[in-house]
Amino acid sequence: MKNQILFYIKYGVLIVILLSIQSSTILSLFDIAPDLILILILIHNLYFGTYKSMYFGFFMGLAVDSMSGTLLGLNSFVFTFLSWFLDFYRKYIFVSDIFSFSIFLIIATVIKYVLYILLYLIFQIDLLGWYILLKLGGEIIYNILMGIPMFFLLPFLFRKKSTLF
Repeated sequence: MKNQILFYIKYGVLIVILLSIQSSTILSLFDIAPDLILILILIHNLYFGTYKSMYFGFFMGLAVDSMSGTLLGLNSFVFTFLSWFLDFYRKYIFVSDIFSFSIFLIIATVIKYVLYILLYLIFQIDLLGWYILLKLGGEIIYNILMGIPMFFLLPFLFRKKSTLF
């Protein structure tokens, strides 16, 4: 019980840190920033499964929406859909090393942008044409560069008591 409370405290602090870094422009380079919350949702999806990751994706999307000023519910829908979609295909793709996680991250980033484009077209919000494709390419590279350290560091947070020495 005490380890579980400590886990939730550490996880909450990590979420607050990642949300504050993502909402600021600290890591922004040429108006392209990594999606740290997307990376966290993917790693959460790998460790906890479908329903927990879908709820986690929904609430993290609400947090990102409330901090970014975009349409409320846009990121919630996208992150919930990504959690479901990637969990569905996780049964066919075994993610155990950094290469497969990078492929998983590329697929998630592309799906995120496709959903953004579709939702922006539904709500008749103007897109900037080629700029969105350049931003997609830059975010894929940036997500991979930020996802590699998170892939290796976050499993220490998810370690169970039985595996500790």
